[in-house]
Amino acid sequence: NAESLRTFFPAIPAGSRGRLQGSMEELLLDRQGRVLALRARGEARGLFIGAPVGIELGDFKGEAAPAEGGGVRLRVAELAGPWQARLTAQLDPDGQYRVRGTVALKEQADPRLGGLLRLVGPMDASGRASVHESGRLFGS
Repeated sequence: NAESLRTFFPAIPAGSRGRLQGSMEELLLDRQGRVLALRARGEARGLFIGAPVGIELGDFKGEAAPAEGGGVRLRVAELAGPWQARLTAQLDPDGQYRVRGTVALKEQADPRLGGLLRLVGPMDASGRASVHESGRLFGS
């Protein structure tokens, strides 16, 4: 449950919930514990952000596969709910990451989600926000 995940991810707001399930076929780490390859798939269902927002996020699916040249490529898309999301992330063995894609709200979405969407980035005329993030994971 989401509350137990707060131990590892303290940024998850209190009262959050959802169901995560998946399978991992392959995980390859180097001697320092860095991810060299991952093959997995999973779903997140009924995601809800708790206090202070208190809002439904919906259902998502993700798939991880080894990336060309090493590391991991992750694809995420919505299954149901208020979002239209198509995201691709690349994690290199040295900890560098890049996230690209688009996120938008469906017509019936809770208007409060617009504030969250603006945190993603500027929106175009159709209401889509482009995601272009990169950086390095801690400890890399």
